[in-house]
Amino acid sequence: MKWEDELTRISGKSKLAEAIRYGLSRKSEFKRFLDDGRVDIDNNSVERAIRPQTITRNYVLLRIMCRIHQLLATIVRFTVVCDAA
Repeated sequence: MKWEDELTRISGKSKLAEAIRYGLSRKSEFKRFLDDGRVDIDNNSVERAIRPQTITRNYVLLRIMCRIHQLLATIVRFTVVCDAA
């Protein structure tokens, strides 16, 4: 039984079909993992290494959004005061 044959028997939009297509498109990477025991199956070490940068980026974006919100609130207040005058 080949996975390519099974793909024609199931719905193209199903999660199973998506998983099969994912595996087939990365066949050489999976083969490398199976052939060489030194290759990691996941990239947790990379994800842990970049986590501080992503947290910092998210914090900076949050601070920018807070400042934009404050600026817009000031503009709205100024507009209301000018309309009242």
